[in-house]
Amino acid sequence: MRCLFLRYPNLKTHYLLSRNATKKITVIAELQEESKFDVVGIRAPLKLMSFYGSKALKTRISTKKKIIEDLEDTGIEIVGICGLPGISKTIMAQEVMTQVLKDKLFDEVAMVVVSKDVDIIRIQDKLAEMHEISKISNELNDIAKQIAERCKGLPLALEVVSKTLRNSEVHIWRDALNQMRHCQHSDVINSSIELSYDYLESNEHRSFLLLRSVFPEDKSIPIESLVMR
Repeated sequence: MRCLFLRYPNLKTHYLLSRNATKKITVIAELQEESKFDVVGIRAPLKLMSFYGSKALKTRISTKKKIIEDLEDTGIEIVGICGLPGISKTIMAQEVMTQVLKDKLFDEVAMVVVSKDVDIIRIQDKLAEMHEISKISNELNDIAKQIAERCKGLPLALEVVSKTLRNSEVHIWRDALNQMRHCQHSDVINSSIELSYDYLESNEHRSFLLLRSVFPEDKSIPIESLVMR
C-alpha cells in the first residue's frame, strides 16, 4: 500500500532503532560520568637533545686538527669543509681561521661569504679590500704604540694626543709621529699640547684658542669680548 506515492513507515523498525539509540545514550552518559578524573596524567619534563656530546666534540676537534694539518701541507692548495646545512661549517672555518692566526701559520687570513651564484670579480675585490684594511690596521697599531712610547705613559699627554688623532686617516697618524720625533720640546706635555694645537681644523680654531688663553681660567667670557677682539 502506498500513501502519497510513498510507502507507509515501518513503525516496529522505527521503535527498535529508537530504543537502541536510547540505550546507547544511557551507556555513553555513564561512561562519561565514570571517566571524570581530577588528574589524568603528568607531563614528563622535556629533555633537551644534545647536539654537542662528548663524541661529537671529539670528532669536531679531530676535524679541526686535520684541516690545520692540511693547511700546513704545501702540496695541498685547497681544503674543503663539506656537509649538510646547519652543521656549523662556517663556525668551523672561523675557528680554523682564529687558530692559524694564533699559531702564526699565515701572516693574514681573509674570509668571504660566497653565494650559489659565484662572482669571481666580487670575491677578488672583497679580498683585496680586506687585505688593504688589514695592512692599514697593522700600521695604525704600530704607529699608536710608538706614539704611546713618546708620551712616556703620562695620562694627560696620552689623552691629548688620542683625542687629537681620533678618527683620523693613517697619513695623519704618520705625520703626528714624525712631528713628535722632531719636536724641540723635551717636555712631553708641552709637545703633546703643541701637536694638538697644530692639528686643529682651521686657523680660526687656533685663533680662538689663543684668544681664550688671554682670559683667566674658568672665567665666563661674554661673547661681546670675543667679537670686539
